[in-house]
Amino acid sequence: MTRRLFSTVAFLGLTISSITSCDSLWTSFTRVDPSICDPSVNACSMTSAIEFESITPQQVPYSGGQPITITGSGFSPKTDALLGTSPLVNQQIVSDQRLSGSAPAAPGRCGKVDLTLKRADGAQLLVPNAFTYTLDPYYGKIPANPMPYIDTANNMIVDDFDLDQQPDLALSVSKQIIIFSGFGTPAEKLLIPFASISSSFIQPIHFSTATIPKNNGFINLDGTRKTLAIYSLNPATGGFDTNNAFGFQYEVRFVLTGDLDQNGNDTILAITSNLNDTTMDSLFIAKFNTTNNKYQPELTPVALQKINRIDSIIFADITNDKYPDIITSTGGRIVTLKRDGSEGPELVRNANSLTSLIAGDWNGDGKMDIAGIESFTMKLVMALNNDNGAWPILSIDAGITAASQSTLVAGDMNCDGKKDIVIMPTASTGAVVKIASLNPLNQIEVKNPLSNLPNGPAAIGDFNRDSFPDIAISKNITGTGTRFYFIPGAIP
Repeated sequence: MTRRLFSTVAFLGLTISSITSCDSLWTSFTRVDPSICDPSVNACSMTSAIEFESITPQQVPYSGGQPITITGSGFSPKTDALLGTSPLVNQQIVSDQRLSGSAPAAPGRCGKVDLTLKRADGAQLLVPNAFTYTLDPYYGKIPANPMPYIDTANNMIVDDFDLDQQPDLALSVSKQIIIFSGFGTPAEKLLIPFASISSSFIQPIHFSTATIPKNNGFINLDGTRKTLAIYSLNPATGGFDTNNAFGFQYEVRFVLTGDLDQNGNDTILAITSNLNDTTMDSLFIAKFNTTNNKYQPELTPVALQKINRIDSIIFADITNDKYPDIITSTGGRIVTLKRDGSEGPELVRNANSLTSLIAGDWNGDGKMDIAGIESFTMKLVMALNNDNGAWPILSIDAGITAASQSTLVAGDMNCDGKKDIVIMPTASTGAVVKIASLNPLNQIEVKNPLSNLPNGPAAIGDFNRDSFPDIAISKNITGTGTRFYFIPGAIP
């Protein structure tokens, strides 16, 4: 930045200035503008552009108050820094390349905000999403009066079922499927697609037809776990129509959906037990047929492909090509699975088997990582995708008492842009919800922000559309049924 040093004398009401710069030495008549000149150093700043280099730290809790340092150039003699619409508190211009102050409190929400630098001469620079307010620790308002429902809840899923560009919540109970549209908002409405239906598990599914270019439906696994049925939204009636159904000889252990064929239509993958050989499972795949707009199996359900017995299976885009890969855990090994049932590359070899696999970008590097519960030690294990074939393992004792009685749910609970892991007990009473996150040093931190909660299936999303992560929990009460809890995230 070029500075001009002024020596001034008064003559006939004018200020005669002898100006020295790094470029030249010259004399001129001028009136010094005090709004852009700093008399303490007897210097003025040229009208060069403001440049931004860094802000440290890049995130703080929503309460604010932490020291903030911004580096760049063009800050002299007077530049104001705003996080969102709020100026830094007690701001100081340390030098032309550095200014400091304290973070103001969050503007009523968590997440990313813009940084704006405004200089007194009118120069301005906007840095989008440069700073983050975190919801740390997470805070949710536990309702005094949960919503009662009959029957026993099995699982919950989140998707935009009514195609209004907002997340909906679907709940599988033993004799019904319940869908909340606009959940937690004044426009909330309850959809019950069927008066009575046997259900043990539901899963979202997406496909397109000539008449319906986008269809967000669901798969229902019945109470016997031997029949899969696909349902799709009928825009004309607002109800759900049956697309197809498949019956199996043995119980279905896992059901997954994803765009394996990279054609915009989800593929169905189901894993069934194999009673003839307890060391093996059976693999079933069904694809969407664009000719008749129906799902059809690659093999008949009674002639499934045998695969090694698996402990857990998920779809996760670990290759970063925008399409899901099949990831399985078996005997302490996490491996990819090919469509023909054969194993692909081994990703992780662990001392004990991992169950309850989930995927998410735990460290915020843009690559999909994996996590699960170690079956013997009950530790939470994270496997980080370094995109070079190596998967470093991190683990921590998160107070999990039994893998079969805990659910892992991925979601950005503290608004820092990275996925966290919510550890949800499903069988204990007075449950403590734990949230596991990776800190900047790549260490797992486990916090217990909510206690004395109900236990049961859980889902995460911004259901009430206020930019805070919410938690939905269904508690199963023996002899009573299910009580449904909506816990909206908020700033205390």
